[in-house]
Amino acid sequence: MVKRKYFTFNQAKKLYLQNFKDIDDTKLQRVIVKLRDYVRYTEDTLTYRNILLEGGYFKNVVSPSASGVAPRDIWMVANLKNALDEALKEKEKRSVA
Repeated sequence: MVKRKYFTFNQAKKLYLQNFKDIDDTKLQRVIVKLRDYVRYTEDTLTYRNILLEGGYFKNVVSPSASGVAPRDIWMVANLKNALDEALKEKEKRSVA
């Protein structure tokens, strides 16, 4: 059995592009948990470096002056945080109604 990666660049992108108004409460809660995890991973790149490397968050950078890795999408952290805020607002709105 092949184990699916929990974090991948494409999964993260799909998460923050979702319309949270169109999903049921159970799926919304799952999305919120994943968004929290993904935000934590992308904010603490030293601790979660292997997960982020395996998931394609980083790309290799090689130039005459430097080498190493850099995020593929410099806006992903902000997009994930914004998506988490929107998902939490949607959850709050549903619990009040």
